[in-house]
Amino acid sequence: MSSSIGQLAVSVNQVAGCAREASTLSLEADRKARDGGVAVERLVRSTREIADDINTVVSTMEELGTASERIGAIVEVIDAIADQTNLLALNAAIEAARADEHGRGFAVVADEVRKLAESSAQSTREIGQLVKDIQAKTAEVVRSTTASGTKAESGLEMAALAGRTIADIPSSVSKANRLIEQISMAARE
Repeated sequence: MSSSIGQLAVSVNQVAGCAREASTLSLEADRKARDGGVAVERLVRSTREIADDINTVVSTMEELGTASERIGAIVEVIDAIADQTNLLALNAAIEAARADEHGRGFAVVADEVRKLAESSAQSTREIGQLVKDIQAKTAEVVRSTTASGTKAESGLEMAALAGRTIADIPSSVSKANRLIEQISMAARE
């Protein structure tokens, strides 16, 4: 009987030791869970800032797209003016030819106006192409940035979920710790 009591005492001491170790591990898990919660809060805040920055970029790119559309409209007006000027220069050259010698000076002016109109038309075509390229690139950036914003929002939701889950860990650890303390107290008795 005495050996059974001795074995029981050894077993109780082992249970108490395991309970103390489990309690220590439980407290460490609680501390790590709290640290993880703080890290997730920071992650959520940082992800929110990234999402806000992405939204700002999207908004700015949309404004740039609108501005380039206005530039495109202005280029069309300038191109129409250049076409009209070229037509006027042609008419002036015809009238100068009819006026023979009296129209020679006017013919030179008409020719220079025609060259200027052609140069303006060429420049507006080049500007128009640049505007189209800018519009295409702007639309591409808006699509890409919008997709990134959607991903950032999704990441934000996942980080918030992880934060809530980690925030629940200390409560569970605390319950486990209380049970371990009860086991430890029962083993000591």
